[in-house]
Amino acid sequence: MTEQDKIDKAIKMVKQFAPNYKVLLKKDSKVQRVIGWILSKIGNPDYMTSYVTTLGSTSYLPSGYDSGTDSGLWKTILHEGQHAKDAQNVSSVVFGIAYLLPQLIGILGIVYSLVVGVALLFGAPLALLWGCTSLLFLAPLPAYGRAMAEVRGYTVSLAVNFWSGQLEDETLYVNWLVDVFSGPGYYYMWPFKSWVRAYFNQKLLELKNGTFVLDSYLAACKVLSKDLSS
Repeated sequence: MTEQDKIDKAIKMVKQFAPNYKVLLKKDSKVQRVIGWILSKIGNPDYMTSYVTTLGSTSYLPSGYDSGTDSGLWKTILHEGQHAKDAQNVSSVVFGIAYLLPQLIGILGIVYSLVVGVALLFGAPLALLWGCTSLLFLAPLPAYGRAMAEVRGYTVSLAVNFWSGQLEDETLYVNWLVDVFSGPGYYYMWPFKSWVRAYFNQKLLELKNGTFVLDSYLAACKVLSKDLSS
C-alpha cells in the first residue's frame, strides 16, 4: 500500500464523521498566508512550512507536504479530523473563537486601536484609549480553549502511534508533547508542563492496560491504524 493510499483511506474515514472534510495546501490560501505573516511576527516563523492547520472542515498542509505522499501524513489527518469533527459539533465559528481566545481579544484590540487613533485626530475623547488595554491579550497567556482542542487532537495522535506500533520511544514522545503545548508553535498555549506530562502518561498507561476509553471516532481510528500498519 502506497502512502497516498493511506492518506486517501484516512481522509475517507474522517469524512464519515465530518462529511465536508477536505485537505488543501496553505500556499494556495490567501487567509493562510495572512495568518502565516502575522504569526511570523509574534514568534512562529515556521507556520507555513511546518504546521498542519485545520479551520472548520478544511485541513491546510504546509510546504513540507506539497507532494501529498509524505510518510505519516495519514496519522496527521486523523489528528486534524478530530478538530474537524469537533468544529462540526459546535459550529466552526464557536470552535474558532474558543481556539483563538484570549489572543483574539488582542487582535481585535489592534483594529480598535487603529480606529481610535484616527478618531482622536478628529477630536474624540482620550477616554477611548482605555480600550487599547485589550492589546495586553496579545501576550502569550494560557489559552484554555486551544489547549483543550489540542489535547483531543494529540490524544488521537498518541493512540494512533501506539496502535500502529510506531511509538518507539514513549518518553521522548511525551517530552515532545510537553514542548508542543508549552512552546511557540501554539503560542505557548499551556505552560503547565507537569499537567501535560501527567495527562499523556496517564493516556499511555490506559492504552497499555486496555482501559483507554474509545468514542466512535477513536474506535474508527484504531481499526484504521491496525489496518494501515499490517
